[in-house]
Amino acid sequence: MEEERDTIVAEIQAIVGARLKIPPSDVPLDRNLSIDLGLEALDVIGVLLELEERFGPLPTEASGAQLQTLGDLATYFVQRRS
Repeated sequence: MEEERDTIVAEIQAIVGARLKIPPSDVPLDRNLSIDLGLEALDVIGVLLELEERFGPLPTEASGAQLQTLGDLATYFVQRRS
C-alpha cells in the first residue's frame, strides 16, 4: 500500500507542479492548493478534474471538506483503491 501511495503522491505532485511551473519534487503535500500554493480557482478546478480523470471521482462538497491538502487527497485516493 505504501508503494501505491508513493505512486499517487508522485502523480499529484506532477499535476500540481505542471500548473505551478515547478519541479514535482518541490510540491509540498502539506499545503492547500489555493491558500498556500496560490493557484487561482480555475487552476484548482483543472487540477481536481485531472485527478478525477486519473483516480476516479472526488467526494461531494460536504464530505470533501476534509480534503484540505495535497496529502489529504493522496490519502483519499489510496483509501478508495483499497
